[in-house]
Amino acid sequence: MSVRNKLTEMSKIFKDVIDEYESLKEENKILHDKLSIKEAEQEEEALLICNLYERLEALELNKSN
Repeated sequence: MSVRNKLTEMSKIFKDVIDEYESLKEENKILHDKLSIKEAEQEEEALLICNLYERLEALELNKSN
């Protein structure tokens, strides 16, 4: 195999590796965004639960008085 053919073959392989890297990079960004959304939803749910417990405690205090 000539040097030129070998370089052409290596260039194609390199391009494939770069394309795969870019694809994985984009997939990682999408997954990171989804994780951030899930974390925000869980934080919101936790705040709502804390708020409900505080209201329940207030109601129980009022009921006992």
